[in-house]
Amino acid sequence: MIKEGAQLVDVRNPTSFCEGHIPGSLNIWSGGFAAFAGYFLDYDNPIILVDEYGSNDLVRRSLIRLGYDNKYGYLQGGFPKLVH
Repeated sequence: MIKEGAQLVDVRNPTSFCEGHIPGSLNIWSGGFAAFAGYFLDYDNPIILVDEYGSNDLVRRSLIRLGYDNKYGYLQGGFPKLVH
């Protein structure tokens, strides 16, 4: 879907994102999502969320409040932190 224009947004904290992420994803941590999403996301292409645990209610509410009606889904099962 990324090749077709989907926006893959990783809402984990920046440290977790640096430890490992899906190539082509954008990191906007959940605590700053409402403030920064408008700078990076467009309203036309679908949005896919990546989080440690799957769906993030804070981010989903922020998307609705900011007028993003094109949330496609989220990575089921999340993206766990890497264990060293």
